[in-house]
Amino acid sequence: MSQKISRRTFLAGTGAVAAAALVACTAPVAPAETGGEAPAPSGEQITLGFSVWGAVQEDVLYTEVYIPDYEEKNPNIKIEFLSIPDFDDYYDKLIQLHAAGTPIDVQRHNVQRLGQVVSKDMLIDMKGLYERDSIPTDDFLSGIMPAISREGGQKIYALPQDENLHGLYYNAELFDEAGLPYPGDDYTFDQLVADAEALTKKDSNGDIEVFGYISWWNWWNLQGHVMADGGKIWENLRTPEEVAVVDDAWYQALGLWKEKLAESFILAPGSQQTGNLGANVFFEQGRAALFDDGTWRAPFVKKAAPDLKFGVATFPKGTRKVSRGSTVCWGDSTGTKYPDESWEFTKYLFTPEALEAYWQILWVAPPSRLSVVTSDAFKNITGLDAGGIDYPGIDNEEEFNRVENWIVTTLTNGWDTQECLGDNYNILEREMDAAIESVLIEGSTVSVEQAINTAVENTNKEIALNR
Repeated sequence: MSQKISRRTFLAGTGAVAAAALVACTAPVAPAETGGEAPAPSGEQITLGFSVWGAVQEDVLYTEVYIPDYEEKNPNIKIEFLSIPDFDDYYDKLIQLHAAGTPIDVQRHNVQRLGQVVSKDMLIDMKGLYERDSIPTDDFLSGIMPAISREGGQKIYALPQDENLHGLYYNAELFDEAGLPYPGDDYTFDQLVADAEALTKKDSNGDIEVFGYISWWNWWNLQGHVMADGGKIWENLRTPEEVAVVDDAWYQALGLWKEKLAESFILAPGSQQTGNLGANVFFEQGRAALFDDGTWRAPFVKKAAPDLKFGVATFPKGTRKVSRGSTVCWGDSTGTKYPDESWEFTKYLFTPEALEAYWQILWVAPPSRLSVVTSDAFKNITGLDAGGIDYPGIDNEEEFNRVENWIVTTLTNGWDTQECLGDNYNILEREMDAAIESVLIEGSTVSVEQAINTAVENTNKEIALNR
């Protein structure tokens, strides 16, 4: 069993991570060409604002590991940490601070909202810094660069931290009990439906005790099926002319949910069956055999259900093998007083050693560098015991292969993509969530085509109004 990483372990350089290597990127460099002030004179005390959103265990990584280490190695730098758990509140705050002329120097971003802040001129273009400091873009996971750059790569607005992927979670014990093989890389949607039917269990009254397959009724999950069936979501992706487009794959995907899953009650029909419980809760309780979700779900499943034997497979294929991704990345404010110091701290967060620690401690999403994903360090998932947080790790090689090796397979084959995340994703998501609910709700007479066409029409009208 791997030893959990504590702050003492990390800073001492013992166990999985050597802290000394973390600061290899912090040697003084020439002033960055960002239009800001020159680097502070030696010894001048500088405070850099640093903002994130996320769960409490993520905060511990920053406050107990990264920040103390960086401040120790750079005694003239003080990192002022701002954490806002709620994703929407976080972006409201960043925009307010920027408008008030008091922006956060180094900001954590999700590519789902990157276009929003770029359009408000909140982040510096890092293209020149990438070239000057030889940032190894050839080591980026394949889905990342198109998501963090604009104008065909002529402008780059972030350094990537990770790429969350979507896979297929399965209850190994239920598959064993039914004598079915676990899902593999050639697993198809047809096989998913067949297995879901075989694994669904009902009581004497016909009520479902175990769902064969369960998911959330939302666009985030449906779009995975759309892309796997060869569907396109955006025209002129991440440009000012971006619009949503519809093809037959959209209709096929929602039709599958309605005809094969919802109507046969293999897919839990929203709040009517689940109440306020998420699909993950049913899976954690052993009441669902299959569900699709992101890489970040695995540690939470293990923590909530430590005795559950589960695995994760690559996302099922239709006409195409693909896993939708979503990158978290680091951006530097256009309003920072210390652009060089901000850039140096941002680079620190991108070092292989920092990314290894991020994965080994939190294992919510694979790090942004393929060399880290394919390293031995990637298999050493330790969890965390610091700041009052006891966060699980992976206990042995068998568990790693069952739960996490699909990530390596997906990334080394280049099956990851972020083409679903246009700059107007939040508009489309809102409209499609409503459309999906209108089709799947019990007794609905709304057609798949009608709901989707209306949602896309509304999306493109709003996009046009916002231009």
